[in-house]
Amino acid sequence: MLRKTQEYVDAYAEEGLRTLFCAERVLDPAEYAAWNAKAQAAKMEISNREEKVAAVDELIEVNLELVGATAIEDRLQDKVAETIQFMKAAGIKVWVLTGDKIETAVNIGFSAGLLDANMTQHMVQETEVKKLRELLDHTKERVDTTRGKQAIVVGGASLVVIDAHNDLREAFLGASDKVDVVLACRVSPKQKADIVNMIRH
Repeated sequence: MLRKTQEYVDAYAEEGLRTLFCAERVLDPAEYAAWNAKAQAAKMEISNREEKVAAVDELIEVNLELVGATAIEDRLQDKVAETIQFMKAAGIKVWVLTGDKIETAVNIGFSAGLLDANMTQHMVQETEVKKLRELLDHTKERVDTTRGKQAIVVGGASLVVIDAHNDLREAFLGASDKVDVVLACRVSPKQKADIVNMIRH
Protein backbone atom coordinates (compact mmCIF):
# COMPACT_ATOMS: atom_id res chain seq x y z
CA MET A 1 0.00 0.00 0.00
CA LEU A 2 2.81 2.40 0.86
CA ARG A 3 4.54 1.93 -2.49
CA LYS A 4 1.34 2.53 -4.45
CA THR A 5 0.43 5.56 -2.33
CA GLN A 6 3.95 6.95 -2.84
CA GLU A 7 3.48 6.63 -6.60
CA TYR A 8 0.27 8.67 -6.42
CA VAL A 9 1.85 11.28 -4.16
CA ASP A 10 4.87 11.65 -6.45
CA ALA A 11 2.59 12.08 -9.47
CA TYR A 12 0.51 14.72 -7.66
CA ALA A 13 3.66 16.54 -6.52
CA GLU A 14 4.90 16.74 -10.11
CA GLU A 15 1.63 18.49 -10.97
CA GLY A 16 2.40 21.11 -8.33
CA LEU A 17 -0.10 19.87 -5.74
CA ARG A 18 0.73 19.99 -2.03
CA THR A 19 0.71 16.44 -0.71
CA LEU A 20 0.36 14.92 2.73
CA PHE A 21 0.51 11.36 4.05
CA CYS A 22 -2.04 10.51 6.73
CA ALA A 23 -1.14 7.88 9.33
CA GLU A 24 -2.25 6.81 12.77
CA ARG A 25 -1.12 4.98 15.86
CA VAL A 26 -3.16 3.93 18.89
CA LEU A 27 -1.53 4.72 22.25
CA ASP A 28 -2.46 3.36 25.65
CA PRO A 29 -2.97 6.02 28.37
CA ALA A 30 0.27 5.24 30.20
CA GLU A 31 2.36 5.49 27.01
CA TYR A 32 0.73 8.78 26.09
CA ALA A 33 1.19 10.20 29.60
CA ALA A 34 4.92 9.39 29.58
CA TRP A 35 5.40 11.00 26.17
CA ASN A 36 3.25 14.02 27.02
CA ALA A 37 5.35 14.77 30.10
CA LYS A 38 8.44 14.96 27.86
CA ALA A 39 6.57 17.06 25.31
CA GLN A 40 5.44 19.60 27.91
CA ALA A 41 8.95 19.81 29.35
CA ALA A 42 10.41 20.44 25.88
CA LYS A 43 7.91 23.24 25.24
CA MET A 44 9.04 24.95 28.44
CA GLU A 45 12.69 25.00 27.43
CA ILE A 46 14.25 28.42 26.96
CA SER A 47 17.12 27.47 24.65
CA ASN A 48 16.82 25.38 21.46
CA ARG A 49 13.10 24.87 22.10
CA GLU A 50 12.23 24.00 18.47
CA GLU A 51 14.89 21.30 18.23
CA LYS A 52 13.90 19.76 21.56
CA VAL A 53 10.20 19.74 20.69
CA ALA A 54 10.98 18.16 17.32
CA ALA A 55 13.11 15.49 19.01
CA VAL A 56 10.28 14.59 21.40
CA ASP A 57 7.80 14.49 18.51
CA GLU A 58 10.03 12.01 16.72
CA LEU A 59 9.76 9.66 19.69
CA ILE A 60 6.06 9.18 19.08
CA GLU A 61 5.93 9.44 15.31
CA VAL A 62 7.03 5.81 14.83
CA ASN A 63 5.25 2.54 14.01
CA LEU A 64 2.50 4.46 12.28
CA GLU A 65 -0.12 2.81 10.09
CA LEU A 66 -0.74 4.48 6.73
CA VAL A 67 -4.32 5.64 6.34
CA GLY A 68 -4.06 7.49 3.04
CA ALA A 69 -2.81 10.66 1.41
CA THR A 70 -4.16 14.02 0.31
CA ALA A 71 -3.30 16.37 -2.54
CA ILE A 72 -4.55 19.94 -2.77
CA GLU A 73 -3.93 22.88 -5.06
CA ASP A 74 -2.52 25.89 -3.27
CA ARG A 75 -2.78 28.69 -5.79
CA LEU A 76 -0.29 31.49 -5.87
CA GLN A 77 -1.43 34.81 -4.48
CA ASP A 78 -2.22 37.60 -6.92
CA LYS A 79 0.74 39.30 -8.58
CA VAL A 80 3.30 36.77 -7.28
CA ALA A 81 4.50 35.79 -10.75
CA GLU A 82 4.60 39.42 -11.89
CA THR A 83 6.54 40.46 -8.79
CA ILE A 84 9.12 37.70 -9.26
CA GLN A 85 9.56 38.61 -12.93
CA PHE A 86 10.04 42.27 -11.95
CA MET A 87 12.68 41.34 -9.38
CA LYS A 88 14.55 39.14 -11.84
CA ALA A 89 14.40 41.84 -14.52
CA ALA A 90 15.88 44.28 -12.01
CA GLY A 91 18.83 41.94 -11.48
CA ILE A 92 17.77 40.84 -8.01
CA LYS A 93 18.87 37.33 -7.10
CA VAL A 94 15.86 35.37 -5.88
CA TRP A 95 16.01 32.71 -3.16
CA VAL A 96 12.88 30.69 -2.40
CA LEU A 97 12.74 28.67 0.83
CA THR A 98 9.84 26.24 1.02
CA GLY A 99 8.74 23.19 2.95
CA ASP A 100 7.41 21.60 -0.26
CA LYS A 101 8.82 18.48 -1.87
CA ILE A 102 11.31 19.16 -4.65
CA GLU A 103 8.85 18.05 -7.34
CA THR A 104 6.15 20.37 -6.04
CA ALA A 105 8.54 23.28 -5.53
CA VAL A 106 9.97 23.00 -9.04
CA ASN A 107 6.48 22.89 -10.56
CA ILE A 108 5.42 25.96 -8.56
CA GLY A 109 8.70 27.60 -9.60
CA PHE A 110 7.65 27.29 -13.23
CA SER A 111 4.13 28.56 -12.48
CA ALA A 112 5.53 31.59 -10.67
CA GLY A 113 7.99 32.42 -13.42
CA LEU A 114 10.88 31.67 -11.11
CA LEU A 115 12.11 28.90 -13.40
CA ASP A 116 11.72 28.50 -17.15
CA ALA A 117 12.47 25.88 -19.78
CA ASN A 118 15.64 27.69 -20.92
CA MET A 119 17.15 27.80 -17.43
CA THR A 120 19.79 25.22 -16.47
CA GLN A 121 18.91 23.53 -13.17
CA HIS A 122 21.62 22.17 -10.87
CA MET A 123 20.18 19.63 -8.39
CA VAL A 124 21.79 19.20 -4.94
CA GLN A 125 20.25 16.36 -2.92
CA GLU A 126 23.27 14.45 -1.57
CA THR A 127 23.68 14.09 2.21
CA GLU A 128 26.90 12.08 2.58
CA VAL A 129 29.69 14.58 3.26
CA LYS A 130 32.28 13.27 0.79
CA LYS A 131 29.78 12.85 -2.04
CA LEU A 132 28.22 16.22 -1.27
CA ARG A 133 31.63 17.90 -1.41
CA GLU A 134 32.27 16.30 -4.81
CA LEU A 135 28.82 17.30 -6.04
CA LEU A 136 29.25 20.92 -4.95
CA ASP A 137 32.67 21.11 -6.62
CA HIS A 138 31.16 19.68 -9.81
CA THR A 139 28.18 22.06 -9.56
CA LYS A 140 30.48 25.06 -9.19
CA GLU A 141 32.43 23.97 -12.29
CA ARG A 142 29.19 23.59 -14.26
CA VAL A 143 27.95 26.97 -13.07
CA ASP A 144 31.20 28.59 -14.16
CA THR A 145 31.09 27.05 -17.64
CA THR A 146 27.37 27.18 -18.41
CA ARG A 147 25.96 30.10 -20.34
CA GLY A 148 22.52 31.59 -19.82
CA LYS A 149 20.18 31.61 -16.84
CA GLN A 150 20.84 29.06 -14.09
CA ALA A 151 19.19 27.83 -10.90
CA ILE A 152 20.27 25.67 -7.99
CA VAL A 153 17.62 23.39 -6.48
CA VAL A 154 18.73 22.09 -3.08
CA GLY A 155 17.07 19.78 -0.57
CA GLY A 156 16.70 20.62 3.10
CA ALA A 157 18.61 17.50 4.17
CA SER A 158 21.58 18.61 2.06
CA LEU A 159 21.43 22.08 3.59
CA VAL A 160 21.70 20.62 7.09
CA VAL A 161 25.00 18.98 6.11
CA ILE A 162 26.21 22.05 4.21
CA ASP A 163 25.59 24.35 7.17
CA ALA A 164 27.57 22.04 9.47
CA HIS A 165 30.80 22.22 7.43
CA ASN A 166 32.58 25.46 6.61
CA ASP A 167 34.10 24.22 3.35
CA LEU A 168 30.74 22.93 2.10
CA ARG A 169 29.06 26.19 3.07
CA GLU A 170 31.67 28.21 1.18
CA ALA A 171 31.38 25.97 -1.89
CA PHE A 172 27.59 26.17 -1.86
CA LEU A 173 27.50 29.95 -1.41
CA GLY A 174 30.19 30.34 -4.06
CA ALA A 175 28.05 28.51 -6.60
CA SER A 176 24.85 30.22 -5.42
CA ASP A 177 26.36 33.66 -5.94
CA LYS A 178 26.71 32.94 -9.67
CA VAL A 179 23.21 31.65 -10.43
CA ASP A 180 19.99 33.60 -10.90
CA VAL A 181 17.75 31.55 -8.61
CA VAL A 182 18.19 29.30 -5.58
CA LEU A 183 15.25 27.06 -4.71
CA ALA A 184 15.56 25.36 -1.30
CA CYS A 185 13.03 22.59 -0.72
CA ARG A 186 11.89 20.59 2.29
CA VAL A 187 13.20 23.18 4.74
CA SER A 188 11.79 23.66 8.23
CA PRO A 189 10.90 27.07 9.69
CA LYS A 190 14.11 27.02 11.73
CA GLN A 191 16.15 26.11 8.65
CA LYS A 192 14.71 29.09 6.84
CA ALA A 193 16.07 31.37 9.55
CA ASP A 194 19.42 29.53 9.50
CA ILE A 195 19.68 29.92 5.72
CA VAL A 196 19.01 33.65 5.94
CA ASN A 197 21.75 33.96 8.57
CA MET A 198 24.11 31.86 6.45
CA ILE A 199 23.58 34.14 3.45
CA ARG A 200 24.08 37.29 5.52
CA HIS A 201 27.40 36.06 6.87
